[in-house]
Amino acid sequence: MIFRRAAKSDFPEIRELWKKVFGDTDSFLDLYEQVAFHPENTWIAQKKDRIVSMSILYYHEDLVQKKKSYGPCPCVYAVATDPVFRGHGYAMSLIRMQAVYMDDHYPCSMISPADEGLDRIYERYFSYKDHFYCTKAMVPLQPEGAKTPENGKEAPLLEPVTPATYNRIRESYLENRQHLQFTNEQLVFEKKSCRLSGGDLYRVRVNGAEGVCAVEITEEGHARINELLIEEEAMAEAVLFLSTKLKGCSLEVRTHPWVNGEKLLYWLHRKGFSQAEILENVPVAQIRFRPKERKKEEEAYAGFVFD
Repeated sequence: MIFRRAAKSDFPEIRELWKKVFGDTDSFLDLYEQVAFHPENTWIAQKKDRIVSMSILYYHEDLVQKKKSYGPCPCVYAVATDPVFRGHGYAMSLIRMQAVYMDDHYPCSMISPADEGLDRIYERYFSYKDHFYCTKAMVPLQPEGAKTPENGKEAPLLEPVTPATYNRIRESYLENRQHLQFTNEQLVFEKKSCRLSGGDLYRVRVNGAEGVCAVEITEEGHARINELLIEEEAMAEAVLFLSTKLKGCSLEVRTHPWVNGEKLLYWLHRKGFSQAEILENVPVAQIRFRPKERKKEEEAYAGFVFD
């Protein structure tokens, strides 16, 4: 067994392994190769000229709070092993190699477990612990007879924006909270990925409040709002407005973990979403600090972690 960094020429095999394990489409993988694939950040296990396992480091810009940076926080991403070769610890060996590399270069890293139970494995063997959380609003149906929200003299707004504009508005809401910033490359990738599904990165405005949302449409026709950031008093109205713009879709809305879930649920019910549910403090990713690094125990927000 050979463990090594990938080369650009390895991507066709990486692509096939990715499709076999995760089931993503060719159009998504074309986009990933064009925008986000960096072979030097990809560790692979190769057996008899065949790639059987992989683990990728995907880079976030910084873990920040109140404009103070705690340093870059790369994400261990797309950990996958060919089903035929599972049970031999190949992926664990790759993550272990990455952990040694990251201890030499970064104060921390993150991982988003793809399957239930992996969080305990990552904690036991690599000291990853839950650190990034979100609030989820599950909204099964558009309310009966829903009306477009009032917004004074201004009509509600939903318009696509550039990654730079999205990032500016996003940071204005999160600067006082511990969160992950995004690089421009990541937001270009996210925008194009959302557009492949029929969604986009949007600016949303209701009741005089301006925010952003990242919308992905699933193959079943449901809308997954990977991130909605807007003033809390306007969030229920924003969900109502999005339900009217994304007709026929049920919604899964993700936002930061500091939302008052009880209050949001009350207003969603008042707006006609009688079957809405709120899931608070949902863990979405774990963090690992290198040895002797000062621990930052407060909860943080990651946004659309790649899960």
